[in-house]
Amino acid sequence: KFVSAMQRYATSHGDPGTSGAVSSWSTSPGPTTKSRLAPVSGDRRDSTGGSTSTGVGLSSRYVGSPTGSNVGALSPSGPSRTPKGVLASRRPMVALNQSSRNTSPQVLDRRPLGDTSPSGDPLSRMAALLQAQDDGSAQQLRDNQTLASALQSAVAELQGLRSQLQEIPPPPVKHRPGLPPFYWVPSQDYIKEFDVQGGYGEFVTKKGDFEDEGWVIPVSGSMKMVLGGIYRYSIKIVRKSMNRPQLQFGIHGPAHQKPWRLITTSRCSTSRDDEPWHDRPQGDRSVDAGSIIHVQIDCTCRRIPFATLEYALDDGPYEIVFQDIPVPPASYLIPVVSMGGDGSCVQVMPI
Repeated sequence: KFVSAMQRYATSHGDPGTSGAVSSWSTSPGPTTKSRLAPVSGDRRDSTGGSTSTGVGLSSRYVGSPTGSNVGALSPSGPSRTPKGVLASRRPMVALNQSSRNTSPQVLDRRPLGDTSPSGDPLSRMAALLQAQDDGSAQQLRDNQTLASALQSAVAELQGLRSQLQEIPPPPVKHRPGLPPFYWVPSQDYIKEFDVQGGYGEFVTKKGDFEDEGWVIPVSGSMKMVLGGIYRYSIKIVRKSMNRPQLQFGIHGPAHQKPWRLITTSRCSTSRDDEPWHDRPQGDRSVDAGSIIHVQIDCTCRRIPFATLEYALDDGPYEIVFQDIPVPPASYLIPVVSMGGDGSCVQVMPI
């Protein structure tokens, strides 16, 4: 009866590979509930759309979980008996399912990339990492030592070059021979009183006697002496007037304004601005024609906040005669000589 039921079921479901089919598994009267089991890998379809099953495929239909009243409907009373061939085909199916299933847990390989050594435990990896860091630090230390040695060698070479450069004297300042430090420039008020001669304007001569007897008039040089410099020049008394030999030398401010600092050639007495003349402390001394006067004006104001003026006659020593010459930052001083008699002549000596 059971086999006949199976054949009827197979026929009703259109399975040509099975000799029988079962249309209903329930023994209770009334309509039966059909439940199609999910096909497994053992089922295969033919070209007509039906399913062809081997013994294993047939048993796989009953391995699935039936739904509804199909559970327990295999046997009306008590546990169901397994047909012949079904149990035999079920065992290989179970074995096949068990063999295709991997129940062992997977062990992930947590070794770092490039680590093909079998010992990939954390301690070994940490030791390898520390060793690599130590090797990198040692290499960096060696590189730093090499760089420091190169820098020390470069500094030593630079110091040697500097010492050699310091030993080399600077080239001497070349002046064109025969050039005076300045030339004479008469003011507009007395331009007709003086005659400037020479290839560089180094000679100045008084033309005629000045109208006011007992007075001398100045003529200035083109040099401007400013704050911070030291200026030297030499003038030669070429000739003195026979009638009025009075002659003075010194400095004036811009446009012959104050300050005035003058020395006479008759007695070497000195005068400041409008003050009277003061005698030379060492006694009177006359500057005759042909004598050379060397003048030096120090405007650095290093020792005192004023410029100083000193002079020397021919080859004699220098004498400081003025130490109170004001030099404003925006002002300057000019060299001057003053003459009043006809024919007096002064020359600026070349450096």
